[in-house]
Amino acid sequence: MSLGKLFSHVKFYFKYALYYSYCGIVASILLPYVLLHPMDVLNQLPFAKLSMPLIPVLGLSYEIRGREQLALDRACIIVANHQSAFDFMGMIRVWPIMRKCALVAKKLLFYGWPTGLSAWLSGTIFIDKKNWQKYGRILEDAIRAYKEQKVKVWIFPEGTRYHEGGIHEFKRGAFYMAIKLQLPILPVVYSEYYFLSIKEKRFDSGMRATSNPNLLKQPLNRVDPFEGKIIMKALPAIPTEGLELEDVPELMAKTRSLMTETYDSLNEELRASLSQEESHRRGS
Repeated sequence: MSLGKLFSHVKFYFKYALYYSYCGIVASILLPYVLLHPMDVLNQLPFAKLSMPLIPVLGLSYEIRGREQLALDRACIIVANHQSAFDFMGMIRVWPIMRKCALVAKKLLFYGWPTGLSAWLSGTIFIDKKNWQKYGRILEDAIRAYKEQKVKVWIFPEGTRYHEGGIHEFKRGAFYMAIKLQLPILPVVYSEYYFLSIKEKRFDSGMRATSNPNLLKQPLNRVDPFEGKIIMKALPAIPTEGLELEDVPELMAKTRSLMTETYDSLNEELRASLSQEESHRRGS
């Protein structure tokens, strides 16, 4: 292994360790506070505030679009594409905009204390997808209560992380709940994490190949304190009033189509912007 590749691997593991450790420390600091305010989704606001400094330390920067959609005081189901554990840093970035929001996460994450315990005490809904009959009812009851409180519920409908890019097939749970409880779907799209490769154990500014040969594939020799630039875009909400449960597949297809179109557009824009920055540096 070359020295450069070794350094890249060390950097990759260090950033993951820093991310998990920092979140655990913040959760520990806030644990007395959340114990005094159990099951309150507003507990996430001080967690987000204390975690915000980690974003530039990790070399990430976010451009947020559609703030007005995220800021509306309404209950809805947010669906977002899932690329990495670092998606949570994007949530931290927009939590002060959303204010009242609850995350739906897999039950296994609850056992990662103190972060899992703090998240549960902050209104996170933990579910076991292998036992949908039981946890589907838990999820429905929780979302029904949050609807009355005008709380947004954030779900990753792909169901798992997809590191290779693209918007993958959706699970039906989020859309079933949206129609059954007559809540709008609010799509949120993250641009591709060109700076992150699980396969190559790399977290830096080099571009990686994607399933679309026209997007983010050529390496750039960038000198930039922000190695990972991410655009997050909230699309206009998709209403569900009047829809029936048999409309779930059509709603899923419509949402995925809109998110895929947005994802590709954001990646093309980001690629052009990064190339322009590189050309400017070389010319200066």
